[in-house]
Amino acid sequence: MPYAKRIVVHGKSGLANCISYVKNDEKTLWLESGINCSPEFAFEQMRSVQKKFRIPTGMDDRSGYHIIQSFYEDDPVTPEQVHEIGIGLCRKLYPKFQSLVCTHQDKFHLHNHIVVNVCDLSGRKLVDRLADKTEGLYGLLHASEELGKRYGCRPMKEERVSMAKTKNYSGILYSMRRPSQTSLLTKRLYELKDTCWSVEELMSELAADGWKASRNQKGILQYLGPEGKRSIPEKRLPEDLTLRNLEIFFDCKWSVDMADTRKMLMDPEDPVSELTRELFSETARSKRILEIVHDQQALQPEMTSASWPVQPFLFRDIRYREIKRRNRCLS
Repeated sequence: MPYAKRIVVHGKSGLANCISYVKNDEKTLWLESGINCSPEFAFEQMRSVQKKFRIPTGMDDRSGYHIIQSFYEDDPVTPEQVHEIGIGLCRKLYPKFQSLVCTHQDKFHLHNHIVVNVCDLSGRKLVDRLADKTEGLYGLLHASEELGKRYGCRPMKEERVSMAKTKNYSGILYSMRRPSQTSLLTKRLYELKDTCWSVEELMSELAADGWKASRNQKGILQYLGPEGKRSIPEKRLPEDLTLRNLEIFFDCKWSVDMADTRKMLMDPEDPVSELTRELFSETARSKRILEIVHDQQALQPEMTSASWPVQPFLFRDIRYREIKRRNRCLS
């Protein structure tokens, strides 16, 4: 079932800020609906009903309720279906109240933000008792569970409902939140260590994924992710992913591979490993591609390569130079 919680909103400024947050177009992608009100003028229409029945809206007075309904990442529901669940929840529990339903899609798990007015269209205030079967927190939990089952949502383990903040909700959100940029970069670097043969090739693969590597004014290497929000300094990565340790790793990788190559050349009767055959085959192709690159540069002198190139044929150029430099018996 979706996890649901309800937060009390105080004052008219609190209501305005809450509505402004849930109606963020970058998060909702315009998946917004209003029950008994228009989503474009939800705040004005809710305030109009409050003024009509003289509902106090001071800083200590309740002006509305903010409901958060979160779904698991692997729940078989689309954003439109999640939005339908939020609308169905409001129509079942608060049919005469003004409600604003917005579905946020900015995280890996979908979740609804629902803003309910403190009073209905007749001036009756919402019942906020814990054990109320319809408008209380138990009623919210049971209705959310029932609607989630209809759409095949994964049931959550039984949790004790409380008016106070608990650690359970934080733990659930932590398990569903988007991975940090540092963890994504670390995972990608470990993947590239297994497939690349040099730091230059690794940086080129990162550039193809949208990552930018540069040095700041102090000379510290830092990475800027595809979203371009914050740079990740090298010191935040594991020790074996620093630039110096990567260079050592690739040196050792080349040394082990070249040792197998020399052994094969010294004793031709030994069986040739698959890795060695691939190495020599790629060397021959790389040598031919290198000749083509040099011919192109002779015809177009203005053609220059970047410090960390991303063109595929330059990968072979780099690898061929490394093979030729480290193993003199290859021509």
